[in-house]
Amino acid sequence: GRVLKTMVERGSYVSRNQPVAQLDVRIASLSATEAKAHVEMAQTHKAAAQTECARAEQLFQLGAISQQEYDRQSTSCKNADSSAAAAGTRWALAREAQSNGTVRAPFAGLVSERYVSVGEYVMPATRVAHIVDIDTLRLELTIPEQNMSAVREGLKVEFQVGAFPDQTFTGVVHYIGPSIRATTRDLVFEALVPNKDKLLRPGLFATARLEAGN
Repeated sequence: GRVLKTMVERGSYVSRNQPVAQLDVRIASLSATEAKAHVEMAQTHKAAAQTECARAEQLFQLGAISQQEYDRQSTSCKNADSSAAAAGTRWALAREAQSNGTVRAPFAGLVSERYVSVGEYVMPATRVAHIVDIDTLRLELTIPEQNMSAVREGLKVEFQVGAFPDQTFTGVVHYIGPSIRATTRDLVFEALVPNKDKLLRPGLFATARLEAGN
């Protein structure tokens, strides 16, 4: 649909399920209304068919109708059930299309880029915004191969970044590379860094110290 409104800008913090953009869903709304009407008609037809089926069952047991007539009525009941189920599915799909007119953030984070503006037409595959979760960051580090035995999961890492030279941040080693890089002869490992105050940003260069004691 066409974008009617955008609710975020670059740098905006969004919570999970917070609206990011609103699309024009008037056509989807009409389809949902039509689908609902079809559901009501199908349910009415189904109820009438069930009444006829119950009546046919009684008459067949009494020998008042033939096997052929009974089978015809049973088939009519089954078709009514199928039609009602199909109408319900179409209505559910129409309501989903209608609800998709509000594009929501899949998780909490910062908007690093908004790709659409009011008036643009978007498809299901269109990128609307890029959201980055920065509550916990991954600090990528390297260590020479001769020191690789000093790295193990759970070790504490202290580091500093140029943006905050007087502040020391901490993380814990969680991921260790499976092999030494052939070109640089070092080992890549990563530490998870809590970032609840959101001071740190992805892409910062860090100088780290690893406490590799016993």
